[in-house]
Amino acid sequence: MPISVPGQAAQMTSQMAGFGMTGQSAPPLAQAISTALIPFVNTATISTSDVGTVGAGAGNIAVGITAPQLVVSTALVAVMRSEFIGAGLVGQFAPSLASAISIAFTTHMALGVVLSQHPGVGTGVAVGGFVGLISTQLQQQILAAMSGLSLAGQSASALAGAVANAIVNFLNTIVFTIPIIGPSGASPASSVGTGRVV
Repeated sequence: MPISVPGQAAQMTSQMAGFGMTGQSAPPLAQAISTALIPFVNTATISTSDVGTVGAGAGNIAVGITAPQLVVSTALVAVMRSEFIGAGLVGQFAPSLASAISIAFTTHMALGVVLSQHPGVGTGVAVGGFVGLISTQLQQQILAAMSGLSLAGQSASALAGAVANAIVNFLNTIVFTIPIIGPSGASPASSVGTGRVV
């Protein structure tokens, strides 16, 4: 099941409510973060090192299977809370908001699928992770989405930066293991593949 902005926003709104954040700005905030986050992840490149037999294969595997660490929200919660504190976001609801965003993100990402291409290896295994993620780019996307929903308070930039830094730092720790399936010969081969999460 592909990840989506509506799905992420619904998950985040639900998590916020579960932490007692039911004010009128909660759903728009969830929508703004999701509007920036999902396209950022969808367009992020995964680079892999491939080993197997010669050919040209592809990968298609659920995120929750290939990267189980991604669905352990406690790891992201710790990173997110640290980023909140570093950004001066230490109000009463800051720990709850950090937890809600983290749990919602990891829960929704587990529903995603890694699609990959492996020229040079037809059958084998690919191991890799995200490359080229830039937290300031995600921060600007979150700020733009927040501004578009009239969420431009004095803490907006700090919040967008904390969320972006936490998400990018966390994604950079993820290691994907992807089975490569496709037509192949008998000769051993190694190559480099690319993929993305949908």
